[in-house]
Amino acid sequence: QFTAAYLYEWDEPRRKPEQPAQAAVDEDLLDGLLHSLDAGRGLDAQAVGRVEARLRQRGLPPRTFEEMSETLRVLGDLSTEELSGPMEQFAVELRDQGRAVWIELTGVDRPGRWISAEERSLYEAAFASPLETDPEAVETIIRRFLRTHALVGLADVMSRYPIAPEIARDLLERWVESREVVRIDEGGDGPRWAERENLTEIQRLAVANRRRESVAVRPEVFADFVLRRQHLHPAERLKGTEGLEQTLDQLQGFAAAAVFWESELLPRRVADYRPSWLDELFAGGGWLWRASLCGREEPLAAIVARDFDGGWPETVEVELDEAARRVLDALEQRGASFAVDLARATDLGPTATRRALRTLLERGAVGNDRFDPLRPGGFDILDALNEASAPRAGRRGARSRRIQPGRPEGRWAVIESPTENVETRRLAWIDHLFDRYGVLTREVVGLDPWAPPWCELVPLLARLELRGEIRRGYFVEGLSGVQYATDEAAGRLASLASAPNLDHDEVFVSAAGPANLYGAGGPLDIPLLEGGTARLSRAPGNHLVLRGGRPVLILESNGKRLTGLASSSASEIDSALARVLELVTLERRVFKVESYNGQPTLASPAAGRLAELGFVRDYPAMTDPAGGTPSPIRARSRGRTSGHSADRIENTTVSRHEPSARR
Repeated sequence: QFTAAYLYEWDEPRRKPEQPAQAAVDEDLLDGLLHSLDAGRGLDAQAVGRVEARLRQRGLPPRTFEEMSETLRVLGDLSTEELSGPMEQFAVELRDQGRAVWIELTGVDRPGRWISAEERSLYEAAFASPLETDPEAVETIIRRFLRTHALVGLADVMSRYPIAPEIARDLLERWVESREVVRIDEGGDGPRWAERENLTEIQRLAVANRRRESVAVRPEVFADFVLRRQHLHPAERLKGTEGLEQTLDQLQGFAAAAVFWESELLPRRVADYRPSWLDELFAGGGWLWRASLCGREEPLAAIVARDFDGGWPETVEVELDEAARRVLDALEQRGASFAVDLARATDLGPTATRRALRTLLERGAVGNDRFDPLRPGGFDILDALNEASAPRAGRRGARSRRIQPGRPEGRWAVIESPTENVETRRLAWIDHLFDRYGVLTREVVGLDPWAPPWCELVPLLARLELRGEIRRGYFVEGLSGVQYATDEAAGRLASLASAPNLDHDEVFVSAAGPANLYGAGGPLDIPLLEGGTARLSRAPGNHLVLRGGRPVLILESNGKRLTGLASSSASEIDSALARVLELVTLERRVFKVESYNGQPTLASPAAGRLAELGFVRDYPAMTDPAGGTPSPIRARSRGRTSGHSADRIENTTVSRHEPSARR
């Protein structure tokens, strides 16, 4: 007795303490299946058929009459139509041995049945007389019928056994209430019922079928897919305020420095981007930002819709000084307020109030309905305006002259805490990450500084897969094995991989942006022909030129160091070198390229092409003293992709005199 009770104790599946032993079923699998049915996705017919075939032992007929006896014991009763191969002969032999009997049931489609001799009394008690029916015998037979089928409808039970419909329904519903059976209300033929274990097996097979459908694409195809998805590809760029709002919607939750938002993220996705467009969206009330130091010298900022449920990363609790606490309390009581009103309410001076607001901003506690406080020198400009508007010394009672800034300062408000439901926050992040990348892996999720860690998202991703909302498979070569994708993204990846005449325009992308998958800490490496990988730090000052998702040129330290990849042709590198001029800004009027492929620029193969673009000798580097000023010769040189040395020498001679002519 002890052996029988404890021999298999440690082989049972683990379950929660409050979960009874008979209900030791994977609840997450079943939850996923039922949610998919609620969403109208239906059951996988192929998976249902495979489970039905296994339960009914189709394709594996008994080979001996002993196996036939076991089949009758497991399945209960078999009609002649359900026998295949030598099964009927085995049944006759068992009858001759007194181990099987042939019975007739009235009022059913197939009245003749083979059953085990030891169950003859059970069937007689259940169906011999309609007036004297043993409920326990009926329940035993119906439950076995349910256990040996994938799905059972009410009509299936009534056509199989002479039982009233109300009795059959009461039995099935009673098992549903005890959580032993699951009712499925999908399809036009009425509800169906299934054992929980059988339903879980159906879902496992359906998930396995979907996983086998995925086809892995090359890494550069995925890189090109992300560039197009995030609108950096020339064919996918957006326009106007509508395009800006679409971009912000896709980048919700991504954290970057404010200057990076307006110098890289937004201008490269929205043609002719204007900062005033962003201010208009904030003024409309539908968008907000949150900034936080997060251990950095410069705060990172994320822009989200006002109904963003993703939440924010936890910040280190630092005790506020008295001024910051008073300002925060005033904002909580008054609601959104201007800094001038807060200064009056707290009896702090305007400068002290703004200093407290800056402290609260860096802690992620407050935000503004304009982006100006995050822009370079935002607080300094406001402080200067405040000092200019202060009363002049020596003039008692004189009214202060108020100097109105060119743009309003905006109102400050407390950033509301995210929803307390952790699962809701993580699901919101999953939605935004899928919108951004289409395919999620551990490495891809790591690109977002404020996204939850991969280990927290995996359980929810697995549940979404079981519901049929996403797919798991091997979609991208070179990434980690656990990969999830939406149906739309998987289809788009496959079409990009098989497109015969796809346009492979150049794409200039910042190494620190979410659309770049290459470099240290990114999902993909940059291979070198001589072995190893090219180093690339994912810093804001580094850039890449890609063609068809394949790296062509690396630009580090805002263009000081260039690396042309040997896997690219000479014409591709010549064309990519022209993108160096895009790094010239008003703040960097003198632009110097110090090295190319580890060599001094002047002695490198890129010297001729840079000379065509207007760069001059600045031993051992080359400098563009014109600060990117366009000229006819420069315009022609930008369009050149030829690598002929004779043309290079001719254009180099002219270009070297060009800066002097302009001066």
